[in-house]
Amino acid sequence: MQYAIFLRGVNVGGANKVGMPDLGLCLSSAGLRDVKTYLQSGNVTGVSDLPAGELQELVEAALSLRFGYEAHVVIHMIAEVGRIVGNWPWGDRTDATHRYAILSSDRSVLESMAAGGGALPGGDERLQLGQLALYWEVPRGLTLATALSKHFAKRRIALATTMRNLNTLERMIQ
Repeated sequence: MQYAIFLRGVNVGGANKVGMPDLGLCLSSAGLRDVKTYLQSGNVTGVSDLPAGELQELVEAALSLRFGYEAHVVIHMIAEVGRIVGNWPWGDRTDATHRYAILSSDRSVLESMAAGGGALPGGDERLQLGQLALYWEVPRGLTLATALSKHFAKRRIALATTMRNLNTLERMIQ
């Protein structure tokens, strides 16, 4: 099965530095095949015969051992990533906004985020829970300054999720 693997909390603000060539070697050594990395933010595709839950445990253990941090990843089959991209709820991209998919291995976390985010004061942001992701659209330049971003940064939520720009996901499924 072909998977997309999203590392949580690497190469952000100088924390948990993971080079993409080293990441690819680490995951290949752990048994993944056809490993490919995307950008510098911990996006990987690869092939494994393991079910997603077992693969998640294997990858987190391999990353923790190799890079010396407590690794957390979110894993989806590549076909699921295609559905995440295809189900973007607000039409085509615009130059005025960023499009994000918030991913988690625990659907209840996404549901909680959607419920909590809906009660927050906001401006031009939009938030919608999908089947596999929580979709978030925010004006360009305001991603880190919005009420929702501050809500998402809470430790309980941050440890269980990872956020990706939809443009990155589009590259991964091509």
